[in-house]
Amino acid sequence: MKRLWDRIIAFFKTRWGKITAVVGILLAVLAVLANIFGVLNFFGLSGVRTPTPTATPEPFIELVDMTSPIERDNEASLSIRTLPGSTCFLGYITPAGTLSRASDLGFTTANSLGICSWDWYIHEDTTPGQGELTVRVGDFEQKFSITIIADVVAPETKLIQDTPLAQTLESHLTSTIPAYYDDLDCIPRDTPREVGVVESVIDGNTIDVRTADGTILRVHYLGVDTPEEGRPWFAESKSINEDLVMGKKVILVSDHSIDTDQEGNLLRYVFTDDIFVNHWLVTTGFGYTSDDTCACFEDFLDKKVGAAELDKGFSAWEALGQDFDGHPLYDYQTATPETGTALIGKACIPKDSQQQTGVVVEVIDGDTIKVRLESGNTLQVRYIGMDTPERGEPYYSETSAQNRELVLGKTVLLFKDVSETDRYGRLLRYVVVDGLFVNYELVYQGYALPATFPPDVACVDTFSQAAEYAKKNGRGLWILQQTITP
Repeated sequence: MKRLWDRIIAFFKTRWGKITAVVGILLAVLAVLANIFGVLNFFGLSGVRTPTPTATPEPFIELVDMTSPIERDNEASLSIRTLPGSTCFLGYITPAGTLSRASDLGFTTANSLGICSWDWYIHEDTTPGQGELTVRVGDFEQKFSITIIADVVAPETKLIQDTPLAQTLESHLTSTIPAYYDDLDCIPRDTPREVGVVESVIDGNTIDVRTADGTILRVHYLGVDTPEEGRPWFAESKSINEDLVMGKKVILVSDHSIDTDQEGNLLRYVFTDDIFVNHWLVTTGFGYTSDDTCACFEDFLDKKVGAAELDKGFSAWEALGQDFDGHPLYDYQTATPETGTALIGKACIPKDSQQQTGVVVEVIDGDTIKVRLESGNTLQVRYIGMDTPERGEPYYSETSAQNRELVLGKTVLLFKDVSETDRYGRLLRYVVVDGLFVNYELVYQGYALPATFPPDVACVDTFSQAAEYAKKNGRGLWILQQTITP
């Protein structure tokens, strides 16, 4: 052993032995440094960033195509786009509320373009109405509505004898005995008629009807008016119309007075299996009599008056002085708290609101004016419920100019909510000029944003609906795709 050790020592004394020793020492140092670096890197103290693994893309679902509405006894289809290779699932709840067991539903795999597609059969006995499709990709889920409609009658069976509705309607139109509605006496007996299925509901008095040959007819209920989009109660009015006619077969009866409106929509009396739709809307107070040239105007007028007297439907709105499109039914210059404070936008102002009259002598900005009151005092008035840019902010000039155009030099009515003044001593008021609700109109035209300052909140919902409409339709400053800075 001693000899072996002596030989090792002798080797390291040679030239090659010394080189070997130096190399060994360097390797040992490198090993120590590597261990130290590994510890620092573990605790994130090395200063060297470990490459971050590429994040897995989030799943998404984008509708590509869907057959809706679709007749029974036909094949429906749905296509969506998602991540290529994803597993997609489709479930279908029928209009009757039951889970469909169609074999072609369920799981499929997205192709290289990320497309998942399904085709399945809609049975001839399926209940017409709205069904619900649920698409799931991983943990992400999205729902779509599908409309199932009854079979469209053949072209040669327009208003034909074998349909209960046609039999009932024809029976009355050719008889002196009212078998369907006593108001049917006003329906012309010698005008053209069409039969079809309601494919979509546009608003409270406008529908799309698909005839047997596939033609889509845009139909406006003759003699009836309901709120326009962006106006109060639009959503409620449309929902009522959907409940009445969506997916149902209808008979369209024309009038001698006029065939279409200014937009080219067909003007028709509309019948389903159980109701005369125009008549029903007016009788229940959910429609307003609008056309004094149609044959049924006098009948509709009687029903409208009856609905108002009984406070049916939306009649309370009309009773406060405006029709369903927000148009004033009387001169606002003669309005008093006793005659009502109905305003374009909605009768949202408290009925017992304190009222003042004055002339606008100066426009400060988009939401503030100076008014010389009947008492002779000139006070600053801040519009309630909305906000516009201040001086020096973007679009200050545009909003101020719009306000100036509406009110400068004009007589205005001022209505109080709860507060008398703001912290700057300005009167807080809803402002009406020439039949126009100025606070609402600036929001509706896209020149102001809703602003909530409790306790003055009577018109919060109304202004929010107006702002949504302005943004959706690119009105005023929204056309620039910019958010107004309050």
